Amino acid sequence: MQAIRRLLPVAHIVLLLLIAMIAINQVMLTVAHAYPDWLPYHMEGAGFTEDIAQRVAAAEYRYPSDAAHGQYLCALLGLSSFREASDLQLMTRLTDDKCRLLGLCGAGPSLEDIADQSASLRDSTLRPDLVFIGINEFHQAKPTAEVAAANARERVTFGHALIHGDVRGIFKPLRDNIWFYQRRQDVSLESESVLLNAKVKIVHAMGARMENPTTDPWREMIHLEAPERATAATFHDQLVSYGNRKLFDPATYDLPIARQQLGTLTQLIGELQARGATVVVMLMPEYSELRQRVPPIALERLRASLRQLGNNTPAVVNFRDALSDDDFSDISHVNVSGRADFSRLMAAKIVGFLPHHPPLMATSSH
Repeated sequence: MQAIRRLLPVAHIVLLLLIAMIAINQVMLTVAHAYPDWLPYHMEGAGFTEDIAQRVAAAEYRYPSDAAHGQYLCALLGLSSFREASDLQLMTRLTDDKCRLLGLCGAGPSLEDIADQSASLRDSTLRPDLVFIGINEFHQAKPTAEVAAANARERVTFGHALIHGDVRGIFKPLRDNIWFYQRRQDVSLESESVLLNAKVKIVHAMGARMENPTTDPWREMIHLEAPERATAATFHDQLVSYGNRKLFDPATYDLPIARQQLGTLTQLIGELQARGATVVVMLMPEYSELRQRVPPIALERLRASLRQLGNNTPAVVNFRDALSDDDFSDISHVNVSGRADFSRLMAAKIVGFLPHHPPLMATSSH
């Protein structure tokens, strides 16, 4: 009993801290609901679109002088599979600084997202010499509201997990309702940006000069803080999720929405080619089980759609089986070693596709 009495003050403190944490979390959730934009989103679609627009605007200001010195402009368009796999500094070194790499990859499940998020490039004065569009063939299967609802019904609920003793299923919904967990990456990146801007102002006030990396158009693309290797349960859950989205069903790739997505891709390619760019479509590396489950018709429909461009049909680089499973963090994204391996492959392709004429913007920069 004496030992229990000694522990009571500690228990009271722990209880008060827990109550305080619950209260703070509820306040943050309430604020986020009432003012959803008070903390900028860095890891969601809108955040990527804004980040891409900022990179394009900075490149408009800085690239003309690079063009005058003979450096080509190479734009990288795509979604998270391309973004996570790219080490821009490594690729720049391996291409002997022959070009400036403008990383404009965002996030999303469909080809439409690539077109939407790269709109600022097409609205700009930039004329890339080379554009790589990194996709997965299943990006033509844009999720519909019906599929999303069916997918949600498949998820294990808290009650179901509790009844069946699924510890992982019990804690996952609890974890996902913690505001600081939901927005941890946003908090980290926004804090970093605020501190960096303050540092720049202090240095300038002292009469020195420094460049703020957040205004550098050639900076690395945002990489998620993913583990080097996800658990077997995560791999399984992702495959189930993809299955629920009908990505493994051949009929999916004959639906009107799939044809519409392919039309969006060919239109994007045509607009980039009209600006003088050499466009290359790149099929991103895939985890072996994912690659095996996606039906062949997905790739067939993609290639057939590209052939409709006739003489302007872009080159297609197939990297689907270029990496081993050890290079993947999960079924859709590579890990650190995979990023280095892919970037080496990518650098060789960039060199191979560089034009033999001067940079498109070289004459306009004089």
